[in-house]
Amino acid sequence: MSKGSAAALMGLFFSTTDLVREISLSEAEGLFSVKVNSSREEPVPFGALRPEWKKLVQKIQEGDELWEFSHPAPNGIVFRGVKLLRDSKVVDAIVGTASTPGD
Repeated sequence: MSKGSAAALMGLFFSTTDLVREISLSEAEGLFSVKVNSSREEPVPFGALRPEWKKLVQKIQEGDELWEFSHPAPNGIVFRGVKLLRDSKVVDAIVGTASTPGD
């Protein structure tokens, strides 16, 4: 990964300009639930990224906020997910979906 690409990713995670709305923990898990292995299986919050989601949830402290974000990248891919804010600063984030125009 080039330095420019790494900087762009850091901007994605720590920016607050892409925040859509504040959401609850249960809303986040509902918005970004996916079936991991089979169509008969119940959806799992953040699918294969569930361990990372659990780590983010463990970081939540009194007064923290969860925000849905939508970040359009220059290549047309739109990243959506959840950011954990503390004192109006992003302390962690997880991408729930990435889509290209027309998806």
